[in-house]
Amino acid sequence: MPKITNAHLEPNSFDKMKVDLAFQLFSDQVIKALFIYREHIRSSYETVQPTEDFVKRNESPDSCDDIADKPDGAEAR
Repeated sequence: MPKITNAHLEPNSFDKMKVDLAFQLFSDQVIKALFIYREHIRSSYETVQPTEDFVKRNESPDSCDDIADKPDGAEAR
């Protein structure tokens, strides 16, 4: 499991450009950790379900939209 550091949670200008930090933070292992600590997290936060859904939806590199792959004239979201 990747060690989640301050660079993952509060990235500086350079850390924001590091794709590997995002892939580590939104990995399947982090989802499993959220599941394991779900009850502990719920004592501080209402739910972790939206975070789990977001990570599951974006966990594969193929799910990332790249503006360079859009046809000419297509608008970015």
